[in-house]
Amino acid sequence: MVTRVIVITVLLLLSFLTTRIDGGMAQRNVEKIPLSKIWEKDKILDMTYLRTRSGGALCIATSYVKKIDGSSYTYEKLVFYRQTGDSFTKIHEFEPGGGTFLSLHVLYNGELMTLWAGASAFGVFVFSIAENQVRIVIQEGGVKTNPEIVDIDNDGLPELLISSGSTFHQDSHSIDPDMTSIYKLDGMSYVLMKRVPWEQRFVDLKPKSN
Repeated sequence: MVTRVIVITVLLLLSFLTTRIDGGMAQRNVEKIPLSKIWEKDKILDMTYLRTRSGGALCIATSYVKKIDGSSYTYEKLVFYRQTGDSFTKIHEFEPGGGTFLSLHVLYNGELMTLWAGASAFGVFVFSIAENQVRIVIQEGGVKTNPEIVDIDNDGLPELLISSGSTFHQDSHSIDPDMTSIYKLDGMSYVLMKRVPWEQRFVDLKPKSN
């Protein structure tokens, strides 16, 4: 009986050691991919290397063709890889569901901001990477202009401004965004501080002069 319990315990331990947690799902025997193989898979649109506290990570925006009912459709996605030595392990994939990839940008705190085009507006997704977990920490839709990164309050840490909606000016026949979300660094993460009218986005956080 004791021998059987020991054998079961060892098997469970080995099972745990050979299991990798990826996005909340357990996967066994995760494939390690040489960098040269990554280039061969899909068409690369853009890429960047991220240095996180748990090591290096590679993010690649790709497009691929999928056949549905005899017709070919092009889709775009982000693929995240964790670097181990000279090989890479895929840890996460993201598709916005019909959006067209536009750009990616590494923020001041090491998080990754990506911009996607929809039918009439942009979508902004900011990703955080820790260990083998990739999380969306900021998601904004209805964006009408490029996000802005600026140190409004002059504290040495840039704020992230994402503007959405639209306002039509009758006198000038021009269209401007309606509201702006102001994200400020709180430790190592950007958090939503407030939403203000678009034309007040650079004024609200400025230091008050004596």
